[in-house]
Amino acid sequence: MECSGNTYLKYIYASPIQLFAVLIAEVPLVFGRILNFLEDGSWHTPEEIKTDLGVSEGYLGKVIRFLVEYGFIDIAEDGRNVRLNSSFLQLPS
Repeated sequence: MECSGNTYLKYIYASPIQLFAVLIAEVPLVFGRILNFLEDGSWHTPEEIKTDLGVSEGYLGKVIRFLVEYGFIDIAEDGRNVRLNSSFLQLPS
């Protein structure tokens, strides 16, 4: 999913409620895609994630901050890489 201004042009005539519903429906998909990308437990750069998922840098930054704040992912000491929190790697599949 690309989160640029052009992404939602088809919704230009949608009501605010319709647009809000579309955005809310897509947020869990992006979170899930990022967590799936990180499931190997390795450190990844935001650039890798951005390229793989096709999201903007600003949007990815907001998602990463949320995931770090709520303990889903860890951020490296230098602040340049992220990985899935090790406690999630131990969950049964």
